[in-house]
Amino acid sequence: MRFGGGKRDDAAAPDSDGHRTLPIDFMHDSAWTALVGPILRGEVNPKSLTRLPRRDRDYAYRMVAHLESPIPVERAQSWYREAPSGNTAALVGAAKVRDARRIRRGRRLFDMNPSESERYAVILADAESFLLNACTHYPDSVLPWIPRIDLARGLTLGSDEIRRRFAEAQSREQWNFLAAEAAFTGLLPSWSGSYELLFTLGTDAMEGTPRGHAARSLVATAEAERIMNDRNLNLSLMPARSGLDFTRLFVHHLRALPDDLDPDDVIALGAFMFVAIPRDKEEAEAVLLGLELLRGRCGGQPYGTLNDPLAWFARTLAARESEARALLS
Repeated sequence: MRFGGGKRDDAAAPDSDGHRTLPIDFMHDSAWTALVGPILRGEVNPKSLTRLPRRDRDYAYRMVAHLESPIPVERAQSWYREAPSGNTAALVGAAKVRDARRIRRGRRLFDMNPSESERYAVILADAESFLLNACTHYPDSVLPWIPRIDLARGLTLGSDEIRRRFAEAQSREQWNFLAAEAAFTGLLPSWSGSYELLFTLGTDAMEGTPRGHAARSLVATAEAERIMNDRNLNLSLMPARSGLDFTRLFVHHLRALPDDLDPDDVIALGAFMFVAIPRDKEEAEAVLLGLELLRGRCGGQPYGTLNDPLAWFARTLAARESEARALLS
């Protein structure tokens, strides 16, 4: 998502000669050209995918897993054949899960026709078998566990299994943001969880990670889900969970951000901006700084349950800017 506007445009990836490759809600900017271009064109050296630093590794995963990614399963499989590793195995799994999601497109299982249901089930079973094998062969790698968290949701294995798989990912790399996002999505009430589980995951992240860590934004995302689905809010949700001061959390998060934001940081910043309502000059200045950091950047689509999430999110950010400027005038 380009945070400066609500219109969904098409965006060409760097060095793609202007051809459409991914919608604008996929993350890339000039700082990522060296990674994005070769991967999307299929010109990347597969061995380099096994040695990527964390931020590039996770970004490559997002590139393949994105619902509109142009990278076919076959290309990810060729990377794995040429350079077998936990990283490349996860890219195969991510592509398979993505293709299953394309069939379902957010629908309930019984809303799909028999042919779609069969293809959906076959792809997920194949992905689960492949990834289970990858987890066995690369026991120290966190990445194959991430699509397995998504698979637990797609296979409707329940919240306990989602949390078990997330715990496996946590044991390998604590609070990997991709894994945390996957767990959060699987714990949505529309799948197998509840708002209580969402807030539990978010508050656990607040307690288990340092200030500035992207996973801390899960508690803000949980609050956003509560706001958007207020009519369906579980009345047993504890006030201590929902009564957090999100604006102060945002101020502290902003102060601890690194100078060079990676895609996880951009998504986290957007989540906090959504629920941070300034009440004094210090908070107003923080909101304006957050808006400046987001302006022109791209991030993941924040809340897919909305009919037009890009426009709605843009209106929310515009309201935040108006509130902040009014406090400073």
